[in-house]
Amino acid sequence: MGPIVAITLLYPVWRRIAVLSKQENVGSLADFLAARYGKSRALGILATCVSSLGALPYLALQLKVLTSAWNFSSGSSASTHTINTSGMGGAGTALVMMLMLVGVAIVFGARRPSLT
Repeated sequence: MGPIVAITLLYPVWRRIAVLSKQENVGSLADFLAARYGKSRALGILATCVSSLGALPYLALQLKVLTSAWNFSSGSSASTHTINTSGMGGAGTALVMMLMLVGVAIVFGARRPSLT
């Protein structure tokens, strides 16, 4: 319900943000805040750090779910907190999954940002 209300009632605000983003040629919230407040590099770094710290628990949860799904589909009974001696445990699986996700992000990620 919240996003529907935000989009319908705050449409003029969203439109203004979109116009300002195109004028300043920014692609992230950190860039937008820095551009709006005098091209402040310190504010951009602070916004990036706060948003990264805020997203960290959600990224960890996604990694835990991917590891659990992989262990379930492969028939492994290893939990994500222990490493068994018969093969790769949960921690090793999580590391491999993380490296695979980083590789996919590098290969298929945005090579040339286009803000249009």
